[in-house]
Amino acid sequence: MGEAALVGAPAWLIALSACDLRRRRLPNMLTLPGAAAILTAAALSGRGAGALLGALALTGVYAAVHLTAPRARA
Repeated sequence: MGEAALVGAPAWLIALSACDLRRRRLPNMLTLPGAAAILTAAALSGRGAGALLGALALTGVYAAVHLTAPRARA
């Protein structure tokens, strides 16, 4: 799993960066599988609860921003 992460993570981050630069948006098609992979890796390493709490906290921040200014664009 270590070698796959060393190759997969940079490739995923490059794809995210390219989409963000081109469209100024991050597609769910790229973000959701990445989030699932990170949460799975955290769970397998015994740190799943902390990763899940962090993900929920970030979701709350994003929800608050969206509810405050739903049509805001960068």
